[in-house]
Amino acid sequence: MRRGIKWLCTLLAAVIALAFAASMRWSVFLVHRANRTTLGAEQVLSINMGAIEYCADGNAEYVGVLLPAWDTFVGPASGTFTWTPGRFKVPNTSWLRIPLWLPLALTAAPASLLWWADRRRQRLTEGHCLSCGYDRRGLSGPCPECGRSAEPPTSR
Repeated sequence: MRRGIKWLCTLLAAVIALAFAASMRWSVFLVHRANRTTLGAEQVLSINMGAIEYCADGNAEYVGVLLPAWDTFVGPASGTFTWTPGRFKVPNTSWLRIPLWLPLALTAAPASLLWWADRRRQRLTEGHCLSCGYDRRGLSGPCPECGRSAEPPTSR
């Protein structure tokens, strides 16, 4: 279970990091439009300038008949990079912005800790010093590199 979580967090962090890097150069917009008489409803999901944004607009005006569908637009990145998330709501319109560094931090931090813990556990089972990694196989006293005691930590 722990190994699966480690790899899942690592994979998610890698995908988010790639999306973050790509969004600084290109932008991707997914637009859904649905016609309701003269007023339409529009939903936009975009990745642009290091953030993922969602906007739902109930006041979009369209000429002609539009069939409900998702359209994709890819182009150069535009706008400015901001570190903070944002949200606002006005009548019939909602907007939410999440900078990609937030989910990146939320996946990379546990992945890093799990990789570190697995490496530490591996050193213990291989007979290496937990502090400096010195190969202690065949030694009974303290580590000659760092002086740490040979006793492994007790489990809680």
